[in-house]
Amino acid sequence: SICDILNTILVERVETVNVGDGPAIEGKGRAMPNNIRAALTVVVVLVACGAFWFEHDAGEVFLKWLAAGLGAFMVIAVWLFPETQRKTDDPD
Repeated sequence: SICDILNTILVERVETVNVGDGPAIEGKGRAMPNNIRAALTVVVVLVACGAFWFEHDAGEVFLKWLAAGLGAFMVIAVWLFPETQRKTDDPD
């Protein structure tokens, strides 16, 4: 099913970034823990669904699909895109 495919993709991507106790990309800092990402995902989905419902009741066809698309993009972005890391420029 689609859920199984997405789960496989997300789990493999998260494992390659070493989320949690291990170091983040290139060994600098730590990435966002999975439980925080999951909570953020739930909040984003609830807000997107609320915006979709509100715009649907208001009769705004374009805005309801914009809210749904933006919510989906935000959920995907949280799980797929790596976090930015601070560069340390040591003059020594």
